[in-house]
Amino acid sequence: MVPSYRCPAANDIRNAYQSVSAWTDHLHANQDLQDRLDATLGTAGLSSWSSWYDHFFDAFASRTCHGHPLPCNTTGSCVSQADADRVFALGDFEYNYIWNAAVNSTTYVRLTFGVFFSELARNFRAFQTNAETYKLRFYVGHDGTMIRLAAGLGLGRDRPLRWPALGSEIVMEVWRTRDGADFVRVLHEGTAVSALAWVPLSQFISLLDSQVPENIYQACMGS
Repeated sequence: MVPSYRCPAANDIRNAYQSVSAWTDHLHANQDLQDRLDATLGTAGLSSWSSWYDHFFDAFASRTCHGHPLPCNTTGSCVSQADADRVFALGDFEYNYIWNAAVNSTTYVRLTFGVFFSELARNFRAFQTNAETYKLRFYVGHDGTMIRLAAGLGLGRDRPLRWPALGSEIVMEVWRTRDGADFVRVLHEGTAVSALAWVPLSQFISLLDSQVPENIYQACMGS
């Protein structure tokens, strides 16, 4: 599940907050790192590799997570662990900035992920009205999916969000008390989220609804 539907208004928002010094300064400050990685990996001149560190993060994290060495080129030059660690730190900064900390990042998340929040709300309503036929609904997504879900649920309010690791998970459970009251517990990476550890089901549905822009298609198209 990849949040990739067309939304020009969201693109404009992201382009705006990635054109200010809060974003551009970190690219300039790490130009030495960019130059070394380009020289080693042959990525010079590729805009998708120079506009942020997402691709480097993916390439290095997927290797180290599985116990493989960092990449080398045919001349024997390899990415150092120190440079990989810098990339990991920059990835955390970038993901938190884009989807959690930047001005209008909340609107950006709602526009680019509102369709899925609407689906989640529909699922929980079905459970609330005894129309749900499944005990479990399981979704698989990318890092861009996970960060939007985390941001929309408010997991970045108390601390910065990190780049979602391989195998990252968010679990939303419904518990029913003996007197028939339904509550939701959210777990992030296996740990209960304190603000969402025991939330009335109707309140949780309202949280999901709040992440869905009114007339999302028109909002995305700017009409």
